[in-house]
Amino acid sequence: MSRNCWLSWRAVFRRTTFEDPSLSAACQAGLVNNLNDGMAWGLLPLFYAAAGLSLGEIGLLAAVYPAVWGVAQIGTGAWSDRVGRKPLIVAGLLLQAAVSGSARRVAARIHATTPEIVLVAANAA
Repeated sequence: MSRNCWLSWRAVFRRTTFEDPSLSAACQAGLVNNLNDGMAWGLLPLFYAAAGLSLGEIGLLAAVYPAVWGVAQIGTGAWSDRVGRKPLIVAGLLLQAAVSGSARRVAARIHATTPEIVLVAANAA
């Protein structure tokens, strides 16, 4: 006789939200990271277009974000093996929060130069 070991959605929600602190923190970090990606891919291009950037400049900014993320994975992966994952996750989330505000301010400046915006976009990754 096989035993059904699937948890209900309510049980999964309760466990990931309230019962397991590590799992809850991982879920919250994933949510923040997904919100940041949504802003980088969905909202920032709209802000940049409203600020008068050309399609090429917006495309460059959209390419910088995943490029910096990919290159940074090499160094931060080895670093997290030495110092642990949690301190770097916390630091990364704080950095994302700080840079998100900066990116919006730069996008709102019509006279912002492309190198200045690329620098902010690179820091957002």
